[in-house]
Amino acid sequence: MLSTRQKYKVEAFGANLKRMRKQKGFAKANALSAFLEKSPSYISMLEGGKRHPTIESLLEICEFFGTCPNTLLKAPETGMRLRESIVSYDSGSYMEKEKRHEMLLCILDTFNPDELAHVTEMIESFQKFTLTKKSVR
Repeated sequence: MLSTRQKYKVEAFGANLKRMRKQKGFAKANALSAFLEKSPSYISMLEGGKRHPTIESLLEICEFFGTCPNTLLKAPETGMRLRESIVSYDSGSYMEKEKRHEMLLCILDTFNPDELAHVTEMIESFQKFTLTKKSVR
């Protein structure tokens, strides 16, 4: 029996899998199932939160979408809001930014609060340095 937290993760995984499938251009779970060599019912149960993926399936799906398990297991709205705020600040190519930011979010998700505070201080120092450097020109 899954705990409430585990059920939440399974549901978040399903919602993320469905969203990413559609973004990749697969209109139906059948198309994705053929590509991943999984049964359509297995993909549908994953997307519906009725089944949790095996470690092997999770890693195959992550490899297919070019993402990490943390991204697939997070609530979609949390990651999207943070990613959108980062993307709107940056001026580079969107696709390149999306990959970089996805990786950054995966890494940051593994940090404890003290490590995150340290990273925040480093970013703030870098921003001050960059602003100072621009004003000198």
